[in-house]
Amino acid sequence: MFFSAEINADTNDDSDFNPCSCFKGASAVKRTTRKITVKQAKALVWAALTPELLQAPGIAIDLPDKNPGSRSSYQDSYHPRFLIFHVIYSGNPEGSNNVGYYGVDVYTGDVFDAVSSCPEYKNRKLDALQRKIRYALNLTHAEYKKLKTNGPMCAD
Repeated sequence: MFFSAEINADTNDDSDFNPCSCFKGASAVKRTTRKITVKQAKALVWAALTPELLQAPGIAIDLPDKNPGSRSSYQDSYHPRFLIFHVIYSGNPEGSNNVGYYGVDVYTGDVFDAVSSCPEYKNRKLDALQRKIRYALNLTHAEYKKLKTNGPMCAD
């Protein structure tokens, strides 16, 4: 099976998802289809969360109303290069259950705060997963530097 943006992108079932399982056949990737999948983007969001947030009761990525496994359901029409994910939890019945909005660059796997000033998320777990995804995309460091951009709410 060749790696492409369409592999498992149209399924809603990611309960048994292993982020490393998406990388088979990466050397046969065509340069024009090198975008991460929805499942990989979700894995990057999970990796961006702090250990404390991961312990929050009922933590989840909020599913869109239509086609929750489809790339277009997460694509921002103003910033089409990013997939936007809303992370929620169920631990505060009296207040907000919002954790945050995360923007994942489909070309680089960089993860940003999708609604505020521009911070890019960084931690060891996220860095390791980003390296695996970039390797699977055959993305060289030089190519990465050319593709690198600011987050969805930042001026380039």
